[in-house]
Amino acid sequence: PSERVLGQSMQICDPAALHTAREFVRREIAVAHYADLRAIYDELSTAEEYSLDQIAVNRRRLKNTVLAYLSSRENEETTRLVVEQFQSANNMTDSQAALRILLDLTCEQRDAAIQTFYDRWKSNPLVLDKWFTLQAVSKREDTFQSVLELTHHSDFHLSNPNRVRALLGAFTQNQVRFHAIDGAGYTLLRDYVLKIDTNNPQLAARLISVFNDNHRFDDQRQTMMRGHLEQLAQVTELSKDVREIVERALKF
Repeated sequence: PSERVLGQSMQICDPAALHTAREFVRREIAVAHYADLRAIYDELSTAEEYSLDQIAVNRRRLKNTVLAYLSSRENEETTRLVVEQFQSANNMTDSQAALRILLDLTCEQRDAAIQTFYDRWKSNPLVLDKWFTLQAVSKREDTFQSVLELTHHSDFHLSNPNRVRALLGAFTQNQVRFHAIDGAGYTLLRDYVLKIDTNNPQLAARLISVFNDNHRFDDQRQTMMRGHLEQLAQVTELSKDVREIVERALKF
């Protein structure tokens, strides 16, 4: 299960501890069952014509899940598998899966893959949205800085709701990085909610609703989230849509 799903099953969630525990389990599985996982990946990586039938879809899904486990070892061999898949992929599913894994790794090929994917798909709005999302959900410690930089990207516009959801909306679902203990993610969200609220109250309300679950987090994170909610509540020009979400979240 994802960190977000696991967190929802906990009475009080510590995102950093949960991330560390889940990554440890994934890595231990990859180490203990490396031979079997590698055999499955090799079997499913045989060259075949791209197909949309359910069997082919399921094979790609399994292959990319196994690759994600293998990559958790973060050694030269497993990283090479990810890079090779990205470079040789003949379909969007495999290409995106490899890029998503690379975005979590620290390797010299990472930045080149980001640029290659952008250059290839920058004229396709839907795929470009995915490019923003994949970077926003990275588990790397520098993800917040990447998101901040992407808000100034030439293809990011607050007037484009899909692009906002692809970047900022996706980042709020990145449990370990959005909920970083320094609170920077919370501040970023508050600031952009205020900017977006003037032209798209529905979108702003949707974004700030992530604070609805503030009571499920530890005291420090809860205090920070509630502080931003209280600041928003004091904004006279706040839309009815956002104010309703804010006031409801503060009642918990």
